[in-house]
Amino acid sequence: MIFSSAIYGRHDSIAILLVLLSLLVVRRGTDTRRLAGLGLLGAATLMRFFPIVVVPFFLLAFRRSRRQLALFLAILFGMAALVEIAGLATSGKSTFLTVINSYEHLQYWFDAGFYLRFDDWIFLFPVAYTVLLLWIIERGVTPDEYPRLSAVAFLLVFGLTFFHPHYAIWLVPFLALTIAWQPRMVVYHAIQVVCVLVYSAQWGAWTTWNLLEPVLGSRVASLPDPVEAISAQIEPRIFFGLFRSLLTAISLWMAWRLLRDLGRKPLEPRGPKIAAITPTSPTGKAALAVVLLPVLLLTTGCTARVTGYSSPITHDYAGLTWQPLKTTLTQPFLAGTGIAAAIAD
Repeated sequence: MIFSSAIYGRHDSIAILLVLLSLLVVRRGTDTRRLAGLGLLGAATLMRFFPIVVVPFFLLAFRRSRRQLALFLAILFGMAALVEIAGLATSGKSTFLTVINSYEHLQYWFDAGFYLRFDDWIFLFPVAYTVLLLWIIERGVTPDEYPRLSAVAFLLVFGLTFFHPHYAIWLVPFLALTIAWQPRMVVYHAIQVVCVLVYSAQWGAWTTWNLLEPVLGSRVASLPDPVEAISAQIEPRIFFGLFRSLLTAISLWMAWRLLRDLGRKPLEPRGPKIAAITPTSPTGKAALAVVLLPVLLLTTGCTARVTGYSSPITHDYAGLTWQPLKTTLTQPFLAGTGIAAAIAD
């Protein structure tokens, strides 16, 4: 939450709060609470577009009849119509068509795919999500399965699309509700965290060393840019691509395991409680190793000296001495190999 709000200035935490409140309200079971939960979820979707992937599962899980489903859809379309009318009245343009056509973060959902020819593309995330939705419509879904399916939906989002690292916050709530008592899934999630940390290095010091400024102070300015350090050893495309591929593989594997376990109670998964894991057990050792890996990467990945200070990032820069900056420099927002393409675009 702090990473998303304080560093990036995003309000995703508020939308996530509304999503969780909708789940809390709707689990009481009355029709009034179902409508209230749907309203909260709709408000969260209008605030941030990410919750739209769980709206169909909400409708299928908590409607009692086709008539109630029609009522739910009418409420959602009514809220959307108000937004659309407001956009047309103020700017003369369709709000939703403008978002689909030009909103950069939504465009990321159409980045991964297969090109056939001419303007013919097959986009991976829409295909995977549609197959999941059709399967759920055929199978049916219970209220207790809603958190698990929501976790699967977000795993597909972050497994098959490009995203800025702070948006990974959307993975946390529903995973916390579904995997907290499954040690192996917790280990998988820890690997996800490591992959996201490495993935974040593509944005340079802004998403890495600058986060340590409250601890390291002005010495952060002397640390080498992560992309430059990585480029000195390996092509960034390969390095980041490997970690991104691992993130996708882990996310899809977790999604499959959650789907496989549908029918079991999502809030009481199988396996021992996390508190029961001891450091001497193999699972406990694996989890501890994965959790400590980011710390090891931050503290033992270098040998260079920075004006009497041991740098926690430099890789194979033993022969160099990094001097502190004497003047204030303005750095671009982006860093890495994609900056030229981003500026040209």
